[in-house]
Amino acid sequence: MKIRLTTSLLFLFAFGCLAQRKPIPKNLKQALKILNVDCSDSLKSVIKNTSDDKLINLCYPWSENIPKSYRTISDWLDGEHESYRIDKYLAEKGIKADQNQQTVILIAFKKKLLG
Repeated sequence: MKIRLTTSLLFLFAFGCLAQRKPIPKNLKQALKILNVDCSDSLKSVIKNTSDDKLINLCYPWSENIPKSYRTISDWLDGEHESYRIDKYLAEKGIKADQNQQTVILIAFKKKLLG
């Protein structure tokens, strides 16, 4: 009985650790779905009300005097994840610089939020 309980707890712990990992989108459509879940309502409101040319200032490392800048998009582009990520998808579309890729993702997300 103890072995089953220990095995079950170990399995649940391992599964919980794996579930903590944020998904890495492979295209813009997946990115928008993840952002819709990941962003707080207050951040969505800020994104909606920020002009397109200032959206990049909400993201790490480009934020200007924002102590808790949004890191999710930057984490997608940091190069430590899967071999086919959103940055490669955007590079194939001609958008190669990290700052430009973050801006494109945020503008697309803003357009989705605004309908």
